[in-house]
Amino acid sequence: MQYLLGIVVTLLCLILNLVVTSCYPTCRSDERSALLGFSNSMSIDPTASFRCTISRAKTMSWNNSIDCCQWDGITCDSLTSHVIGLDLGCSQLSGRCLTRYPNYENLNHLTFFGNLETDDDYWLEMPDANSIIENLTSLSYLDLGSVFINSNFPASLVNLSSLMYLDLSRCGLQGKFSSDILDFPYLQTLHLEGNSDLVTKLGSWSSPLIYLGLDYTKFSGQLPYSINQTSPSYLNLRGCGVHGPIPPWVWNVTNQISLSNNFLTGGLPSSLNIHTLSNLSSLYLKHNMLTGTIPSWPFQLPSLINLCLQINQFSGSLSDVSGNGSNSLQLLSLRNNKITGQIPKSFFNLSTLANLDLSSNNFIGNVHLNMFSVFENLDTLSLSLNSLSVSTKLNSSTMLSKLSYLGLSSCNISEFPYLGNQERLEMLYLDNNKSEVSFLDG
Repeated sequence: MQYLLGIVVTLLCLILNLVVTSCYPTCRSDERSALLGFSNSMSIDPTASFRCTISRAKTMSWNNSIDCCQWDGITCDSLTSHVIGLDLGCSQLSGRCLTRYPNYENLNHLTFFGNLETDDDYWLEMPDANSIIENLTSLSYLDLGSVFINSNFPASLVNLSSLMYLDLSRCGLQGKFSSDILDFPYLQTLHLEGNSDLVTKLGSWSSPLIYLGLDYTKFSGQLPYSINQTSPSYLNLRGCGVHGPIPPWVWNVTNQISLSNNFLTGGLPSSLNIHTLSNLSSLYLKHNMLTGTIPSWPFQLPSLINLCLQINQFSGSLSDVSGNGSNSLQLLSLRNNKITGQIPKSFFNLSTLANLDLSSNNFIGNVHLNMFSVFENLDTLSLSLNSLSVSTKLNSSTMLSKLSYLGLSSCNISEFPYLGNQERLEMLYLDNNKSEVSFLDG
């Protein structure tokens, strides 16, 4: 009986082993050899991925004792056993990548992001990127962020119409971006940031973009007045040289609008559908040439955290913030504009503010420093260079105790509050006030 039971158990184990083994693809020998050749041509340097939160030398696990489909960073097709995924992001690699791996046609996922030292010192190079990319016809995910390509924009990319994700940020790209890519039917994410010699231009695209990043490229012309798709959720075009007005579709971007450091003109819409922008977390429009008054709707957005409108030509007075205002705004910068009038009382309903900069405007009126104590997490406060008269008496020495920066230049102050509990204060500006500023005793 025990003998028969042993045979049954043995057979069950064999069957179970076959079932488990069949669930995992077996490495193809030609692709294993190619991957080993690629690995041997590269160097491992832990400092190459120092920007990554977590990095590891993935190719150190690549050897003949382990099936290549089980190697770190490798994904194989369960039916064909072809390598379809190569994820070597943040893997401490240095050298010229992919020069010895010929079987690209089966890949649908390729990542090399995070193998660099600084923005100007690249550890991974791909000098023949165009000839490599043209064979990646099955690719849906391509991340070569910070890989030093140093060539014109790869023309062969227009053949990769199955792409859903494309990251070629900080690759040293030159020439002209092919806008045909923005008509790929599945493309959701496009990163081209940091290619300062790449000429980019936007037409009326049809790709279902969620993220569009063209920061610090050479943008040609204005933003299109309309697009053939819904607006992306994230729009990042900082420092591109964009001219002209902000088109209507931008105000349908749902999560982040970043258009700072450009040459945008015109004003902000006087009103918008707050519900449409209910998830907008950041609105960055600093350092442009925007004019007109600042409407009240930015202060009413329920999810807005960062509002940066500094270094423009906004004028007029601030509108009252109706209702309770935003319950999420943490950063507000309006410095270096031409804003006039008093600071509205309803402005102090924005109780979550941590950084507030109203400097270099034309605000008027008497302001008590006590008023800002409603901002319990206030770290930065600058009222400098206005026409304000600031009373610096605090009702309690514990008020504004979290401040690290306080700017009160040219604020007509004559005395300064006791600072005994301002342990976090690092920067204090009191210049151009009354000739004699007296310091209160503790």
